[in-house]
Amino acid sequence: ERQKEVQDMQKRIQDYGQNAQKELQTKQEEITKPIYEKVRVAIQKIGKAKGFQYVLDGSTLLLADGPNLTADIKKELGF
Repeated sequence: ERQKEVQDMQKRIQDYGQNAQKELQTKQEEITKPIYEKVRVAIQKIGKAKGFQYVLDGSTLLLADGPNLTADIKKELGF
């Protein structure tokens, strides 16, 4: 009987942790979504103004000899 109580308690703790993690993830998405959208709009604006058809995320590139738009995008965002 005592072992069952301990198992039930462990399960409740595990469930609580999982629910807390889900809530945290949801909250992070709520907070970051408008930021990412603002950055996306700035990237589109600067890229279009400079005549680019594509703007790639530099974190995934191994080699890039082209222009870097980071400074222009930061300026557009007010940084």
